[in-house]
Amino acid sequence: MKSVKTWKNLSCLLFLLVVLFSLTACGSSMQNSNFAYTGDVSSDAASVERSNDAAENRAGGEEMASTDQKLVYTANVTIETSGYADSVAALRQLIQDFGAGIENESESTSSSGSEKIHYSYFTVRVDPERLNDFLDRLPDIGSVTARSLSSENITQVYNDNEVQIAALEKEEQRLLEMMDKAETVEEMIAVESRLTEVETQLNQYKTQKSYYDNEVRHATVYIDLEEVQSYQDVGNSSGFWGMVKKTFRNSIHALGTFFVWLFTGILWLLPFAALACIVWLIVRAIRKKKKQKNGAAALKEPVPDDEPSEETGAAPEAKASGDPDQNSSKK
Repeated sequence: MKSVKTWKNLSCLLFLLVVLFSLTACGSSMQNSNFAYTGDVSSDAASVERSNDAAENRAGGEEMASTDQKLVYTANVTIETSGYADSVAALRQLIQDFGAGIENESESTSSSGSEKIHYSYFTVRVDPERLNDFLDRLPDIGSVTARSLSSENITQVYNDNEVQIAALEKEEQRLLEMMDKAETVEEMIAVESRLTEVETQLNQYKTQKSYYDNEVRHATVYIDLEEVQSYQDVGNSSGFWGMVKKTFRNSIHALGTFFVWLFTGILWLLPFAALACIVWLIVRAIRKKKKQKNGAAALKEPVPDDEPSEETGAAPEAKASGDPDQNSSKK
């Protein structure tokens, strides 16, 4: 009996030791599981968490898209002016009156005959609510020959960008909390590495958001200002008589341009023509002087009498001094 009780006591004691060991092991594993982001966890798990956060915020983004449309307006205007300096000053004043800003400006020149033609290119940022009023005032600067206006809806892209920012900010907050709870160097390195990636992506998305906000808050107007001698008749060029009038006016303008070019060409050729005349006069004088010199030398040179005649081949003396008897007989 005594041995049986002893074995029962030992069995109970062994069972209690096993139970205590199991409880200790479970507590240790639960303590280690409190730190979920270790070096063995890859960035894919963080991406899955961020995707879940993005899915939770997407519904709110779609609701915002239906009420707050993000539109980017762009306009292109071409203006002709016969008073270039005054038009540039008037355009600057108009931009100032509308509270707009010049984002970019450039100027160039080209030659048309004897005159220089000026061109200016402006990139203006205007409040979208005042864009139409601004465009309607541009004919005060000069003759508007071309005008276009377009808009781009970036609502979906903008909302997706905001969802990504919200998800990255939540992940960043969780990583900071994990950093505080890290107990080993390996854990700190793993969290810091992922935190650096998240912060880089977050800055990129925030920069893109700032660009979208600027494009939505300010419409872009591209203005080409060109100096001309005469305005194009944009409104009255349709129809038969309009075409006849425009053709006649262009022919008159072309004829005037031809005479201008002709007169300019003559003036350009005058110095060369004068130089050619001077050279010709010098050459003519040299030839005349040389001819006179040759003539004077020919007069001073004596003609010999004993030379045979080219026609008869007989000497002159033979003709003059023949036999007296023969001469008398001939008489």
